[in-house]
Amino acid sequence: MKLLVLCVDRDNDIGEAINVETPIMGKDKVMEAAAKFALACPEDSDVNAIFAALQLYEDLRREGSNCEIAIVTGLREGGVKADTKILSELDAVLEKYPADAAIFVSDGAADEQVIPVVQTKIPIYSIKRVFVQQSKSVEETYVVFVRYLKKLVKEPQYSRIFLGVPGLLTVVFASLYLAGLFQYAGAVFAIIVGGMMFTKGFNLDKYAIALWHSSPIRFLTAVIAIIVCTVAIYRGAATALLYLSAGESLGYVTGIFLQNAVDLFILGLGIFIGGRLFIKYVEESPELWHDIVFLVALIFLRQILMEAVPIIQNPLADFTPLLITVGLAVLTCSLLVAFFTLVGKIALKREGGSAKPA
Repeated sequence: MKLLVLCVDRDNDIGEAINVETPIMGKDKVMEAAAKFALACPEDSDVNAIFAALQLYEDLRREGSNCEIAIVTGLREGGVKADTKILSELDAVLEKYPADAAIFVSDGAADEQVIPVVQTKIPIYSIKRVFVQQSKSVEETYVVFVRYLKKLVKEPQYSRIFLGVPGLLTVVFASLYLAGLFQYAGAVFAIIVGGMMFTKGFNLDKYAIALWHSSPIRFLTAVIAIIVCTVAIYRGAATALLYLSAGESLGYVTGIFLQNAVDLFILGLGIFIGGRLFIKYVEESPELWHDIVFLVALIFLRQILMEAVPIIQNPLADFTPLLITVGLAVLTCSLLVAFFTLVGKIALKREGGSAKPA
């Protein structure tokens, strides 16, 4: 069996410290890089992991195993880009040395996060975890704590969570205290922490960054639309609760909610669709008419909901206006779809005709 002793540096400490190109492959090159890295950053735990990998490589060679050693690195910011770089470097290593399995050498949980990524390219035969022994004296414990704190500040993927969120909470709580609203601190804490967890859990931050890079206009209209729709729901719910506390029926309260929320909510959706419409117009997209039909449908949707309010509040109310509005909406949208489809087919036929040789 061909074994690959693989050491992964996900945040690319070694590449940035000694300015070396990765992947690093072969005993001599790894030894040279490890020595330079140890001189540049003797406190870094990755140094121990690399020398542990070298020791393991020597032991396997003495036992007669067919093996090779390599170091692959990611990026400082971590995330998908770092994992993509690791996969690319691992491909380069396996192209030179087609190993059957890998022995993964790690110095902690951060690097071990890439194990599923590595397993997509090569089976992991074994995992060797390197634990650095530290003195138990108070002084050296303090020094180690300060070093890890400095590392925490320098690495953005950790500083955002362990420094950014507590800093935000501190500023907000201090502002509430100065404004005499500290009684709402618990609710504010739950909103901030819950919002952070929700954002990270569904990767909304990455989606927002990708949306901003792809189209700033679409990002801004989406943010404005979310704010307007949120205000609409809050306005409708707050007004409905006033009537609910006064003893009104559920149907009547539901109608009040719709009356006070629908205009702003439709406006928010219209802003979002308008942003998409503008982008498609600039890009000359053939699907521009989809958003035009959507905007027309939103106008009818507002009227349909308003016509439904009397029926929700009183089931015996006349539903003729609602049926007329729904019929007009279906007819208008169908005619628009048919019109734009016909125009598209005519344009395609003209283009095909002009392309034919004389």
